[in-house]
Amino acid sequence: MSCAKCGYALYRTSTRSSARAIHYYRCLGSDAWRRLSGSDCNNRPVRQDLLDEVVWGEVVRLLENPQLIQSELERRLAAAREADPTKRHEEALRRELVRIRKSIDRLLTYAEGNQLSAEQIALMKSEMEPSGSRNELMAGFVVAFAKSGKRIRAFSPGQLEEERKVGKKQLPTTVGGLLVHVADHTQRHVGQAITTAKVIGWKSGT
Repeated sequence: MSCAKCGYALYRTSTRSSARAIHYYRCLGSDAWRRLSGSDCNNRPVRQDLLDEVVWGEVVRLLENPQLIQSELERRLAAAREADPTKRHEEALRRELVRIRKSIDRLLTYAEGNQLSAEQIALMKSEMEPSGSRNELMAGFVVAFAKSGKRIRAFSPGQLEEERKVGKKQLPTTVGGLLVHVADHTQRHVGQAITTAKVIGWKSGT
């Protein structure tokens, strides 16, 4: 099962009241602790007994009418055949370029001892639908990396053990921990972006 709002999977979890355990389904995207930037979804958890009843009703309906399953399979196969792989890769790359530079900016903001501004928080919502031409995205990426390099070089070795707080929950970390996170994040996601760019034939300035 997946969340209709953000597309993340739902997982089963539970909590306990004074009288009994309460089981429910929760969207992975709503867990703020999974991401430095906080949650991606504000969908509320759904009680397991309510959702299980809906799911079981749908299963019974499909079992009573196998034609519905066949129709859905045919629809998905047709959509897969008509999908343009290059277009999907390009859209993913555009999102990745924006996500990389914005994520690094946020991590460095925390490392510098600041909290995210209202503008930075608002920009997180637009990362999934980046605007601008290919050249504009590439140019923005290069400029952002140059600025990030200057910000990183401004730290001194004596600052690495300084404590920092991250996100709404003020999770504890250090300047060094955040800079390591920047390095790991950059290496992993830039490598992925380069591979995708090679697949679809993207080049800077084209």
